[in-house]
Amino acid sequence: MGICAASLVLFTCLGLETPLWYVLLCLVIVGFGFGLFSSPNTHTIMSSVGPQDLGIASSVQSTSRSLGQVIGMALITIIANLVMGSAQITDVPKETIVRDMHISFIVFAALCVAGVLFSLGSRKRKA
Repeated sequence: MGICAASLVLFTCLGLETPLWYVLLCLVIVGFGFGLFSSPNTHTIMSSVGPQDLGIASSVQSTSRSLGQVIGMALITIIANLVMGSAQITDVPKETIVRDMHISFIVFAALCVAGVLFSLGSRKRKA
């Protein structure tokens, strides 16, 4: 998750003249981070319940993932509305859209950092 947070920070550097290789590099880094996070996270969740509760654990994990996606889209919409107002996106200057992206990436990077801190805190409690 720390790698995902770092890639989101790198995404805050996107601008109107950002080269394609930089965007691809950021996407590779976020994909790598998510790949390293997703499998161990799923293993931790599924190994923390007994065999009789695996279906419930899987459904709770899936529901949590879907809820996270919905909340993420709601946050993106709120930020876009605050930055761009009620204007049609085709009427908004490109610079405003870039500012909206920067704010969004900063918010989500902060949420990732919070997730890292919560994860580290749960490890200390288990030890």
